[in-house]
Amino acid sequence: MPAFFEESNSGAIAAALEKIYSRLESLELSVPGELTVRVPAFEESPADSEPELVVGEGLMQYVLFDHASGLQYPPDLQPQVTPSKNTFRYRQLKYPERLFHISGEFEASGIQQVPLTALESYNTSNGTSFGDRPIDKIITPIQNTSGRDLPLAFICENDWINIGNGSVIDHVEPLFAAWKESTNEIELKFDRSVYSVPFGDGLVWDIKLSFWVIDVLDIE
Repeated sequence: MPAFFEESNSGAIAAALEKIYSRLESLELSVPGELTVRVPAFEESPADSEPELVVGEGLMQYVLFDHASGLQYPPDLQPQVTPSKNTFRYRQLKYPERLFHISGEFEASGIQQVPLTALESYNTSNGTSFGDRPIDKIITPIQNTSGRDLPLAFICENDWINIGNGSVIDHVEPLFAAWKESTNEIELKFDRSVYSVPFGDGLVWDIKLSFWVIDVLDIE
């Protein structure tokens, strides 16, 4: 910590400089017209620059899990989702606080159902018992390190469209979404009697989702 001199000390400094000049002259040394004395306490030190804020982004996946067992459906039973929008962002709000703004956007349309025959065939061939009622989850590129489930501010719309005539036969919105503690899974919660219908052959599915949350996270 630099020291600070009181204004009254300026006289003592001037006297000290006068003595220096006098002694140099007595030694018959040439003295420059101007003698510069550096006093560290009077010099400004450069301000310490703060580290850059932590920011980043990545991609998400829309993945289905079996409602009865909680297991993730294997790739053969996952609908083929090709998003037109897919961005997950995180941004530190202020250093050194670990407070982050998390946001995401995901959109996909024309998602085809997986035939029920494929589900039945897979169970028969592999001795499994996957059902046709799923749990919908978004897989994030980083984990929730807040130490608790984080409820998200979100908008999510699911339209189920009749392939034959293009009409929307059902419009579904989850009740809430939560980023599960110590995982990279955001779970979408629907009403008890409402769920996605990824298995069948007469519908296509459009999804539009956006969310955000601010919380303390351990992100490097």
